[in-house]
Amino acid sequence: MTYPVSELPINVTLRGCTNESITVIANTSLALQFNRECPLYINASAYTLSSQSISYWDALNVWLGNVVSYYDGEPLILNGTVEVYATFLNGSRVPAPVLVNGSSTYILQSPGPSSLLLSINYLGVVNESLVRVFVVPSTYVEAEELLNSLGNPQFLNATIASAIMSGDWSLVNKIVTEYQEASSRPYDPLTQLSKYLLTQAILNGNLNGLNAASLILKYEMLMYTVLASIIIAVVVAYRVTRKSRKS
Repeated sequence: MTYPVSELPINVTLRGCTNESITVIANTSLALQFNRECPLYINASAYTLSSQSISYWDALNVWLGNVVSYYDGEPLILNGTVEVYATFLNGSRVPAPVLVNGSSTYILQSPGPSSLLLSINYLGVVNESLVRVFVVPSTYVEAEELLNSLGNPQFLNATIASAIMSGDWSLVNKIVTEYQEASSRPYDPLTQLSKYLLTQAILNGNLNGLNAASLILKYEMLMYTVLASIIIAVVVAYRVTRKSRKS
């Protein structure tokens, strides 16, 4: 003996995102869509039974995690794996991966400008954002520290800006490396001379001074050896001359 299928009506009351009361059949789906952030309070009842729940519609905001600074309003990120995440409006993390150009792991190695498509799909809510970034090496952080310590000289500032735009960090790398080398060596006249020339080159934009400082740092020991040899030769020649006069 078969029994007819009984369709159980469920009374549903919605408050918050919308305010309405509807009747649906048990075990059916209810499709709702809202284009704003809001809570939806749901009360479902049938005969003497009832149940309540709350759902939230929220915006998904995507963020770059390894931003070190900004240039002309656009983020600077360190080369390597791009770090991304998404948050709700209250700042809590969205438990879903953010894709970068369609990939869950995206690596940027080459410095310079780049465009990234950040996308996330969470419970049917989709956010896609196209972001223009500048990829910079770790030298950028060291160059900024040097820039601040020297009082923000125009030449170094312009050199860093040019490197950000072009992706060519060779000159910035040279300046930072040479300055760190001169600052880390123990005190001696040639090292101090090279640091002075290097500082003046950075302040005045004099590349000849930069090259001169580099040569001193590179051949410092050779210069001391040559200088010592000259002094020894002069002393020996002086003694030989005195002996010749006495004889």
